[in-house]
Amino acid sequence: MKDPNAVKNALNRLKASGNEIKGLMTWSVNWDAGTNSNGEKYNNTFVNTYAPMLFNNQPIEDTEKPTLPTISISNVTASTATIQGKSTDNVRIDHYEIKIGTQSFKSTSGLQDVTGLSKKTEYNVEIVAVDPSGNRSDTARATLMTLDTSAENNTWQKDKVYVQGDRVTFNGVNYEAKWWNTGQQPDQSGDFGPWKKL
Repeated sequence: MKDPNAVKNALNRLKASGNEIKGLMTWSVNWDAGTNSNGEKYNNTFVNTYAPMLFNNQPIEDTEKPTLPTISISNVTASTATIQGKSTDNVRIDHYEIKIGTQSFKSTSGLQDVTGLSKKTEYNVEIVAVDPSGNRSDTARATLMTLDTSAENNTWQKDKVYVQGDRVTFNGVNYEAKWWNTGQQPDQSGDFGPWKKL
C-alpha cells in the first residue's frame, strides 16, 4: 500500500477503535536494512516509502557519505590506461567523478578508459564517489606512469633475462621488473616477487 491517504485513513480507523499503532515491529526495520534471497539490498525501502506518510510528509534525509573508493589501474600503454573506482554507500552509488591529469570524467560504473596521455609521464589519479543525495566520499588518490612507446609490445618471454626497470606486457597487463630475474611469470609475482603491476 503506497497511497498516503489510504495509509492515514487506516491508521485513523485503528486509532478510533482503540487499536492505535504506536511503533513499528522490529523485524520490519531489520529486514528493511537487509537483503533478499538474491543478495540484493532492500535499501530501507519500507522506511523511505512510509516514513514520509507518517511524519508530516518529511522525507528522511540521507547524510551518510560513500566509503573511500579503491582505485585499480590496468591496461597502461604509452597513451592510454583503464581506471576503475569502487565504493559502497548506505543507499547506492550514483556516479563516480574521475580525474587523471587535466582530464575529468563522470562514470556510473566507476570504470573509465582514458586516452590522449603522453608517453613516459606520471599522472595523478583522483576519484570521488557520489550518492543520489549528493553526498561525496573523500577523495581517493593514486599515480600511474605511462610506458615508453618502444615498450608497448614488449611481451614477456620465459627465457629472457630482465633487469630492474625493464617493462613487459603479459596477458594485456603491464609490469615492471624490480630486480634481475628470468622465468618468473609476472602475474604470479605477488607483492614480494620480482615484478610490479603498472
